[in-house]
Amino acid sequence: MRLTSKLVTPCIWVLIGVPLCVLGMGVLLYLVDMGDGRSGNEASFVAAKSLIGIGRGFYQTAAQVSVQAVVSRQDVSVVTAVFFASMSVGGAIGTRVDGAIWRNTLPDKLQQYLPSEVKGQAKPILRSIVVARKYAMGTEARDAINRSYRESQRLLAIAALVSLSLMLGTWDCSSRSGPHGK
Repeated sequence: MRLTSKLVTPCIWVLIGVPLCVLGMGVLLYLVDMGDGRSGNEASFVAAKSLIGIGRGFYQTAAQVSVQAVVSRQDVSVVTAVFFASMSVGGAIGTRVDGAIWRNTLPDKLQQYLPSEVKGQAKPILRSIVVARKYAMGTEARDAINRSYRESQRLLAIAALVSLSLMLGTWDCSSRSGPHGK
């Protein structure tokens, strides 16, 4: 069996999975802030997250199979360990970027939008969603909190969508030697 036949099927799943994730992230980005101060309902969020999960299942499994297909039997365990270690490092980097965006965006948004009589509560609101939810829906304070969270979530969704879209360029399925042409 030629190496290319081992890699064609995983490449197909990667090329299906990544666009599914991009689609799910795009829908999620739209649902976070629909433009007129509304956000999507829970069922819409579940559907978008399901698309992302299905897409991730496709491309992560296919990427793992591709990595394992290009090495000898003796090296499969080492390559698999390196694959999962690199996924963990990538996840840690993503978490750090998301945390930095969140920590630098939400406090500023709360200070910008909260009514003056509630601005002193910005830190407790920032630290606990439970505190944020204590404000009644429809009040000026709750609308400001919701807007702050929505705009911060929107930036997170944009960052995730951009980083996910870059994955499409990292796969070369036309190569006879596997991913990245090696």
